Amino acid sequence: MNPPSFRLNPWWTWLSRLAGGLLLLLTLLGPLYWLYQRSEEVVPRQRIVEEPTPVISVPLRPKMLRLPAGAFVMGSTKFEDEKPPHLVKISQSFALSETEVTQAQYQAAMGENPSMFKDRPDAAERPVESVSWLDAVRYCNKLSEREGLSPCYQIQGDDVRWLDVRWSDPRCPGYRLPTEAEWEYAARADQSFEYAGSNDQDTVAWYSGNSQNETHPVAKKKANSWFLRDLSGNVWEWVWDWYADSYAGAEKLDPTGPKQDVNRVLRGGSFGGEADNARVANRDRSAPFYRGRSLGFRLARSIP
Repeated sequence: MNPPSFRLNPWWTWLSRLAGGLLLLLTLLGPLYWLYQRSEEVVPRQRIVEEPTPVISVPLRPKMLRLPAGAFVMGSTKFEDEKPPHLVKISQSFALSETEVTQAQYQAAMGENPSMFKDRPDAAERPVESVSWLDAVRYCNKLSEREGLSPCYQIQGDDVRWLDVRWSDPRCPGYRLPTEAEWEYAARADQSFEYAGSNDQDTVAWYSGNSQNETHPVAKKKANSWFLRDLSGNVWEWVWDWYADSYAGAEKLDPTGPKQDVNRVLRGGSFGGEADNARVANRDRSAPFYRGRSLGFRLARSIP
């Protein structure tokens, strides 16, 4: 009978075998860990955190996604009001709604639905339109109150100001419209596409070439790399800023636009416009009291 193998080998050989096994395991797992680390370095800013939605019977708003602070080149050389391209820094993380506010959400918060397409079977999921800039900021205040947050705006007729004098910029507790810089920053999402999420307009946008001249339910097109949808096409989106016909002299750190003007900025293009209007750099404007069948909005919120 052969003696047990552990009697034939000194005890320290088992330690060397164990060490060899560990080295072999590290050799196998090492490349996998390296690949994981590389993926962490490449896409860390794409990890967008969803803000919780209050548990209520009828949702009053879209999902809010937390976006990272960062910098980007705003504008383009294509049209005069997109010039000059300039580096802009967004110094603080903020939240932006995944989609435009829908007809159902606006109806639930405001008790009315002004939309031209409210007779469609899927109207509840379509973006609300035919809303003015003033309607949009009133919705923001109403939503803040419904969720127990301090409203951002003091609204007296057509005059809209920050409710607290300390809020000389968008850092307020409640819901608000995004600034123009925040909007373009979110639409670009650290990428160089012409449209929000692609160079192919049909994959990300409802525009005159594919919309049949009407709005469509939100979130049916491809999202951009930060999981935001419909930033290109469907409806124009009101933002906070007054319109200026160029970026000459514009602030580079958390810009909020001119102090006063006649028109507010619109972004993103719409179902009735050409694909060119849906580019991430494209700009338009309208009087803040104007309601058009292609005008809607999405929400922003500062993160404390």
